[in-house]
Amino acid sequence: MPNPFFESFQQPPQSQLNPQDLTKNFNECKSNPTKFLADRGINVPEEYAGNPEQMAKYLLGNMPQVQQNKVFQTANMLKGIFGMK
Repeated sequence: MPNPFFESFQQPPQSQLNPQDLTKNFNECKSNPTKFLADRGINVPEEYAGNPEQMAKYLLGNMPQVQQNKVFQTANMLKGIFGMK
């Protein structure tokens, strides 16, 4: 079983740091977030598909804490790469 504490100190794979991949993934997610998530094994009920705020609340409310931490770590990494505060 993976150790989330240990994994939190590991560097993300190089593919996650490639700006072209980040831009491609961002554009895919922006154009169809439900499909983007489904392709990654995260299913969202249809009732939330048209409302990004409700979709985010659903996902955060139904994810195990370990997955939530990974989402926040990834968001913070992306904010750093794009110079956002």
